[in-house]
Amino acid sequence: MKRTYQKGCFYWLLLFFIVLILSCSFDETETAQTTLELVLPSLSEGRSEIKMIRILIQSDQRTIPQQDFSMTPSPDSSGFQSLNIFIPLDAEFIRVEALGSYGEQLFVGESVLSMEREGISEIRVQLDPITPVLKFNLSSSFADVGADFQIELELKHVRSLFALTLQIAYPDVFIEPYAVELGDFWQSADESAPVLMVSDYNLSAQPPGRLSLGFVRTVESNGDMESGKIATIFFHTKQTGLATIRVLENPQLTAQQFDGSPVDNFEELIGYLNRAQVQLEIR
Repeated sequence: MKRTYQKGCFYWLLLFFIVLILSCSFDETETAQTTLELVLPSLSEGRSEIKMIRILIQSDQRTIPQQDFSMTPSPDSSGFQSLNIFIPLDAEFIRVEALGSYGEQLFVGESVLSMEREGISEIRVQLDPITPVLKFNLSSSFADVGADFQIELELKHVRSLFALTLQIAYPDVFIEPYAVELGDFWQSADESAPVLMVSDYNLSAQPPGRLSLGFVRTVESNGDMESGKIATIFFHTKQTGLATIRVLENPQLTAQQFDGSPVDNFEELIGYLNRAQVQLEIR
């Protein structure tokens, strides 16, 4: 009887430890180590002023502590910085803040995460200034001859924007625009007061290799800080070569408030205009 009792206790303890081990192994809120690759600002944009990197990770399941890294980028670095970080498998969003000597924000970068059960090996985040900045997003750096591709025009950290005009330069020997769609930057607009967009991509009188765009709200902005995709531009490739697409710094580049004055820090937007430039290899 005593031996049977001891045997029964042994099996119950064994079952308890099996359940405990399985419950731990199936806890998908575990963290995984991965590489965060930061695309740093250039030296002229203030790369050397960065003293600390702060990483904030968002999850609907729990609060995740921030991770801080002391960092002073090397002046002769290639413009990239890799950090080994721990990230939960249920993470959905990452924000990276580059801080100065006094803890002030200098640059920020954000990315939506799609973590699989086995995690991901690398995350890339580009650090942008916290002032207004125009930039291009290109899904691939190459395309085949005769294929179509699209490029997103993004505007970040701008307040009280009422109207925006700009001109894009592209090599018409290699590519040609054929459509423009309004982006999600304007999605908060009231349906009764839509955003108006004008473009000359389909006008025969347009200058070769130039695309002019204009956007204007029909009611005053609510004054909030806004970021988002201004527009998506669709191109068709014509022949092999290297196509450079960029926003021109000319009188057509304006970002105005309701009263016609420039948005705050418009000069900084001009200073970071090099970010609104991409290259596409046509093969």
